[in-house]
Amino acid sequence: MIAERHGFRGSATQRRPVAGWQLVCAVGVWLGLFSSAALAQQSDPWTLQLKPNVTVTSSIVRVEDVVQPVSIPDNVWDQLRKSTVGLIPTDGRPLQLMRYRLAEALNHSKLVTAPILWVGPESTSVRSNPVVQVAAKVVTTVAEVAPEEIDPQSKRLIERVVEKAMQDYESDFEYKIDWERLPIAQVEEITSYQRVAVPTTITAGVARFVLTSTVEGEKREVPVYLQINELPRGIVATQNLSRGQIIGPSQLQWKVIDSTVRSDHLATDMSQLIGQEVKRNVPAGRWVQQTDVGPPILVRRNDMVEVMVVGGAIVIRTGGKAMGEGSEGDLVQIETIEDRKRLLARVISTGLVEIVTRAPQVQR
Repeated sequence: MIAERHGFRGSATQRRPVAGWQLVCAVGVWLGLFSSAALAQQSDPWTLQLKPNVTVTSSIVRVEDVVQPVSIPDNVWDQLRKSTVGLIPTDGRPLQLMRYRLAEALNHSKLVTAPILWVGPESTSVRSNPVVQVAAKVVTTVAEVAPEEIDPQSKRLIERVVEKAMQDYESDFEYKIDWERLPIAQVEEITSYQRVAVPTTITAGVARFVLTSTVEGEKREVPVYLQINELPRGIVATQNLSRGQIIGPSQLQWKVIDSTVRSDHLATDMSQLIGQEVKRNVPAGRWVQQTDVGPPILVRRNDMVEVMVVGGAIVIRTGGKAMGEGSEGDLVQIETIEDRKRLLARVISTGLVEIVTRAPQVQR
């Protein structure tokens, strides 16, 4: 009322300052409310620190092994810290983790709802605890048990899978699983294996099998090392072998030598038996010994033989009678037919012997 009386409402020009001040106040209040809402929607960043080179006791590397929480909600960290970020290489080399790679992996997690500020080194090296490995080796050597005491159920499962994979070779080889080299952490929670990768050729030595399984949608490959040894084998006769008989492939077969058989003099090379002559009778099913066979007799006592007398470029052929027996290359005594003279001759082939004399000398 007083303002009106003093003419404060007398013109439009005098009213504009009041309206402008009200507009400024309204805009300021609106911006303040908007800024407060925006700040309320945007969470404060979390801070995580990458640890420098670390050592773990398991082959599985988790977030808590390589990351130190600085500022992050406890309920989020309790769930995030158990996430797997890598595996220690089976050959013993350390695992190299880059910080930016780790950041990318965590940013894709549904647990992360705020920006993460990273501090610490750009990378870290993770290796397994050598003290634990050495202790495991000592236990295995002394007690012959799996390192880190593999779960009995997991051990039986691996044994069954390997036994099935080796069933086609059990007649030729024996094997032993090298439990020391088994990555124990990788077989945890596995209840079955869908696939077994077997080497193309099974030979004596160390063989690497790869067992594949799926755990919670994640594919796992477990390397299993076998020490394979060839079973000692000998040769048995498939039929009765008579003295003087020439041995053929169908008359012999391989058989594994068990611990009750003395193998000192058993024949173990079939290629050396084929084409040889039986020196003493061998019944069917009996082990063939090295002394049971020998080179075939080509000339026998009282056989009529052809005698080839060689002297330089001159060859004379005549007849004779063998006074003994011999194989190829043996020396036997013969008796000439005409003058019944006895000479030594070398066996060349069946019914043929050779006498080598010095070539005649030309006198000057």
